[in-house]
Amino acid sequence: MLVLIPPRSLIDTANNLKLTQFVDVFTKANLLSEINKTRGITIFVPTNEAFNRPEVLAMDASKKDSLLPLHVINGTVMYEIKDGMSNQTINGDTLNFIVKNEGGSRTTLYVNNAKVEKSNVLLGNGIMYTIDNVLLPGEGEQNENNGSKDDKSNKETKNDPDSKVDGGGGKPMDKKLVIGAVLGGICGGIVISLTSCLMYKWYKAQRNARRASTSNVIKSNTIA
Repeated sequence: MLVLIPPRSLIDTANNLKLTQFVDVFTKANLLSEINKTRGITIFVPTNEAFNRPEVLAMDASKKDSLLPLHVINGTVMYEIKDGMSNQTINGDTLNFIVKNEGGSRTTLYVNNAKVEKSNVLLGNGIMYTIDNVLLPGEGEQNENNGSKDDKSNKETKNDPDSKVDGGGGKPMDKKLVIGAVLGGICGGIVISLTSCLMYKWYKAQRNARRASTSNVIKSNTIA
C-alpha cells in the first residue's frame, strides 16, 4: 500500500536529509523559524561538507548568521531553472544560474560558485535545492560584472569603426592602416604610370629626332 506523505517543513526536510550543520547553525540563531513559515520560497541549503570548509569554519557566529538570507529567494518558487537565469535573494544579493552540459543529456546546475547536488525537493512552503558550497556575499555581482566586462570588450571590438578583424588570424586591424596601404598602392601606381608616360614621350621624341636627322641626310645626298 502506497502512502502519500505531504511535503514537510524546511526544518523537518533538512533533518530528514541529514543536513545537520545547516539546521544547527541557523536554528541556534533563531533564524529558521521565520523562513520555515514563509510561503513561496526557494532555498539553497549547503551540505555538511560545505559548512566544514576552512573559510566557513573560520567565521564567527554572527558572520555565519548573516549568510542565511543569501540562500533564500522569497515569493518565487523555482521548479525549473534554466541557464543564464538570475534572481535576487531576500537581502538583495544576486544569484546567477549556469547549466553546464556534462556530455550527452547529463547537465549540472550551478548557483554562483556552488554546484547543485539535489534539486526540486518539495517543502510545505516552497522548494529546496542542496548545494556543495556556502554562498558568500558579492559572488553573484562579481560573476555578473565579469560577464559584463567580457561582453563590453567583445562589443567594443565589434563596434569600433577604426578596427576590424582580419579573415586569417582573427586579430584586430587598424582601419587607418588599411586605408593608408590602399592609398599608398594607388599613389604608387600613379607614379609608375606617370614615369612610364614620360619615358615613352622621351623615347618617342628621340625616335622622331633620329628619323628627322636621317631624312635630312638623305635629302642632302639627293641634292648633291
